[in-house]
Amino acid sequence: MNNDPKNVNNIWKRSNPFKKEEKKVEVEVVQEEIKKEETTINPITKREAALLVIQDATITINDPIIKIDISVLNKGKGTARDVKLKVIASPMLKPLTTPMVALGDLPYKDKKQSLVQFEMSQKFVDRQTNFSLMCSSDDSVTASLVSTCQTGRRPLSATELLEKKEAEMRAKFGKGTASKNDKKKKKGKG
Repeated sequence: MNNDPKNVNNIWKRSNPFKKEEKKVEVEVVQEEIKKEETTINPITKREAALLVIQDATITINDPIIKIDISVLNKGKGTARDVKLKVIASPMLKPLTTPMVALGDLPYKDKKQSLVQFEMSQKFVDRQTNFSLMCSSDDSVTASLVSTCQTGRRPLSATELLEKKEAEMRAKFGKGTASKNDKKKKKGKG
């Protein structure tokens, strides 16, 4: 049957031409070496978990500057590796310092502080603004905090807006330009 020319399957071997031949002797030797190394290496200890907490976030407003002083505390039993602090604010606020701060490693019960500053533009008239603070590391859960602060600003009323424009016009063109109210007062006096 093997010599039958009509049976093509019997002429060639049924083997994978790309298959690598296993050398059982080498595999056994390598496995023995690995076992020897495992007995000499100290057992790997499990790392303790880190727990990051945003302990304090103090917001100070000195118009037009907003300062946020943030303290991050590690309450876990392990060291927090590569701690990063990120502050997200309104797009109308211009960051004066980088809103993403790398704090580095934070050991157990250690605390680090960072200061992030933003500037309010003249067009920013919201009464309050929100900040989102996020603290993360490679080996801990992300801590986050949302804070709202009063800016001390407000939108101008229509009357105040008109008065502001008139004052700008007077400053630009000098004392020669007067508002409609000023002209009426002069007519009544004369």
